[in-house]
Amino acid sequence: MIHIGLCADERFALPFGVCLTSILESNKDNEIVIHVLTKGFKEETIAKIKQTTEKYHKIGMVKLYDINDEIFDSYPVYENFPKSIYYRYLFAEILPVDIEKIIYLDCDTVVVSDLCTLWNTNIEGKLLAAVEDRNSDDIVIRNRIEMWKGHYFNSGVLLMNLSYWRKHDCFAQMACFILKNPKVCIYPDQDALNVVFQDKIECISFRYNFLMSFIEPFESYRLHKSKRKEIIDSFKNLVIIHFAAEKKPWFKDTKHPLFFIWRYYYKKSVWKSVPLKNKDSFVVGICKKIVKSIVYRNLLPSINPLFIEDLKRYQKLYLS
Repeated sequence: MIHIGLCADERFALPFGVCLTSILESNKDNEIVIHVLTKGFKEETIAKIKQTTEKYHKIGMVKLYDINDEIFDSYPVYENFPKSIYYRYLFAEILPVDIEKIIYLDCDTVVVSDLCTLWNTNIEGKLLAAVEDRNSDDIVIRNRIEMWKGHYFNSGVLLMNLSYWRKHDCFAQMACFILKNPKVCIYPDQDALNVVFQDKIECISFRYNFLMSFIEPFESYRLHKSKRKEIIDSFKNLVIIHFAAEKKPWFKDTKHPLFFIWRYYYKKSVWKSVPLKNKDSFVVGICKKIVKSIVYRNLLPSINPLFIEDLKRYQKLYLS
């Protein structure tokens, strides 16, 4: 049995629903239990979750846990980082002690392959397993959090060792760092995770948390070139795609090169009747593009030519 954790509120109901559907669609040979930490889901969303559970009743079940997030009132929150980003670190306290590990997924991910290999990763003696972030080699990030050794991990996909988490009271350790360093924690949950537990995290393949910025030319400077082969190999064998940053596939005019994979699961979900969203106004959108062009020299193709053939293969698979 594979235990999976999701965290969401009503603002992210649509991507949550698509993520949920992708998990069940891509793991039909596994027994899945999905634990959802939430606050404020509408009855309509809860009904859709029940419909999804009924549709995939032979594969998995979904358990909802209502969160009192007042404990996070003093934590730093921003427009893109609401209180719900901290929910993931409550699994060890909320779930029964006989659940010793869990795969946590951000709701802006889709699962496109079997999760068994990730689930069976050895994390004995480790807090969790995670994938390097796109900023892992960015000296600006490392100087900000004063972390110069090891990897800098993305917190969007985590294989969490709940037994270790409980034994060492890891939530309290993270909370202490965040509350003492609110200005340092621009990516609050992620920065704290990396600084406090940097030697207790197992590094796993990019295929388990594939960020589009890994293959966009204007972002290539953020990861050392020595990692290029592993990234190319990971793109050939994707397991989890993470639609981080601004190119969200639930916007009508998204420019994300892999938007069609997200739309594939969207059309299979009971959320398919929920309309896609509109992006910023034309003027705001143009201003953002100008700024991005200046900062990132965004005059290059949107995808590195090394990945074109595999991109075409995915298009054939998901658009046929």
